Amino acid sequence: MLEVRGLEASYGELKVLWSVDIGVNKGEIVALVGPNGAGKTTLLRTIAGVIKEDKGDILFEGRRINNLPSYERVRIGISLVPEGGELFPYMTVQENLDIGAYLPEARRKYRENLEFVFTLFPRLKERRNQLAGTLSGGERQMLAIGRALMSSPKLMMFDEPSLGLAPNLAVNVLRTIQDLNKEGYTVLLVEQNVRLALRISSRGYVIENGRIVLKGDSKELLENPHVKKAYLGI
Repeated sequence: MLEVRGLEASYGELKVLWSVDIGVNKGEIVALVGPNGAGKTTLLRTIAGVIKEDKGDILFEGRRINNLPSYERVRIGISLVPEGGELFPYMTVQENLDIGAYLPEARRKYRENLEFVFTLFPRLKERRNQLAGTLSGGERQMLAIGRALMSSPKLMMFDEPSLGLAPNLAVNVLRTIQDLNKEGYTVLLVEQNVRLALRISSRGYVIENGRIVLKGDSKELLENPHVKKAYLGI
């Protein structure tokens, strides 16, 4: 579904990604893990079209999408749940969800998608008229995921979805991602909890200093000596 070849990206003169190759097959959960500052968020934002790559190719369902603006990438099925949610705090839960369905294709499936979101997160339905800025951390993450679902995505990219959450809430969020995958959503997951990320994914990539240094089956990565020492404290 998604193929990234030789991707490089920078912030001004600062090079962040160096010849990155990754792939995500339809129906998979693929984990992307690594230390802070390794380039994980930059990679997701480049795939989403928020950052322009320096070189390399991004292919989605066999189509090169490098020149597509970010809203067109949403239209063809790529949705990013950013770190921290990036909600509109002075708008209601309902209004934030409505923004997720701003494209014509999503508007046509509005009722269906809204019903799915409220079934997945009943608490959002209870708080639909509440300002997003007054929600708890867990509720804000629910809303960020719900807003992404309103765009009818095929590929969902999550950037640190458990960041700042209590351990039990973090587990619940990752279980929700598993549930979404079972519903047919393909997932590219950036997650600080390396153990949990690799446990719920089928394959994984380890990125360090802007380069992919390890890749493979998630179970094998959990047993990799470098991963154990650097990320699992073993």
